[in-house]
Amino acid sequence: MSNWKSCVQRFPNKFQLSNDEQDHLYCLFSNYFATHTSGSRIIFANWNRQAVYSWGVGCSWKFLSNNVTLNEEDLQSDYTNLEHIQNFDLCKGTATFLEKNIKWDNSSDSWKYLNNQVVNFESTSKLQSSEEQSKPEGDDTAKVEEILERTETTVATTIQKLKQISSQSQSLAPSSPAQEANTLPRTTQAPTQASSLPTPPVSKGKQPAQIPP
Repeated sequence: MSNWKSCVQRFPNKFQLSNDEQDHLYCLFSNYFATHTSGSRIIFANWNRQAVYSWGVGCSWKFLSNNVTLNEEDLQSDYTNLEHIQNFDLCKGTATFLEKNIKWDNSSDSWKYLNNQVVNFESTSKLQSSEEQSKPEGDDTAKVEEILERTETTVATTIQKLKQISSQSQSLAPSSPAQEANTLPRTTQAPTQASSLPTPPVSKGKQPAQIPP
């Protein structure tokens, strides 16, 4: 006789669980009931044919055989393919796989979609792996684009600085002789003036004789 069957026979008075008490159960518990003992309400449940009990919501679960606490590591060992799923809820036995909701089925010890179709982790994981290998890595592409953008910015800044330096150098360069000649003030020659010296007097000496008619 299993430990659970002896527990059922030991407590003949059984009561249904309240909603809060049902939320206190783990998905892996296949059978359960509430009863009263020593004036207190207690919950019993069946886990792998072993009887476990709890004094109510917020209290831990313990084995009826030795009063050892049932820890979550023991419960988690009953689930399979935990490495492939996300958003795992140990108490409710729910999770997501490739963004689809799945639930644990105690009768078949397997994960199923909400339409009761069994989840095939092996084939789906291979397909996902193949798709990931065939598509480019988004992170590397983003890094390359970022590097190119920074390079273009650096080159443009450098060119602008070189243009500024070239412009400043041209403005500071010495002028050529031709340029200097063009910049010198031009001298204008004063116009020649008529001589103001006095005309020497005509000599009063002997005048030449006039030619007779």
